Amino acid sequence: MNKAKCEIKLCCFRDRKLETCADCTDYPCRILEAFWGKNGWKYGQDKRQLEFIRQHGYKEFLKKANTWKTEAELSHRENNNPHIYSIYKGGIEKNRASATAAFQQ
Repeated sequence: MNKAKCEIKLCCFRDRKLETCADCTDYPCRILEAFWGKNGWKYGQDKRQLEFIRQHGYKEFLKKANTWKTEAELSHRENNNPHIYSIYKGGIEKNRASATAAFQQ
């Protein structure tokens, strides 16, 4: 984490020690607004997924993520949103390290 340059990683994991930005009391912040303002599907998808987590919680998000059936879908999600995919892959209750590791790379 000491080498991280991403503002989201630094704020969420290093400074606030959160699982995801969905847990932040300052959500949405200027960092996320700037991230979501970029062109590309993954930026909007990140916002939708974080908002789903805030409204329904991690348990419901994981249930929904378990409906992603095909490897192609999972691969696409992993490549476009490693933050959220890592929560699906490891399960937030079982493995916080997997969620954090996605942002430490």
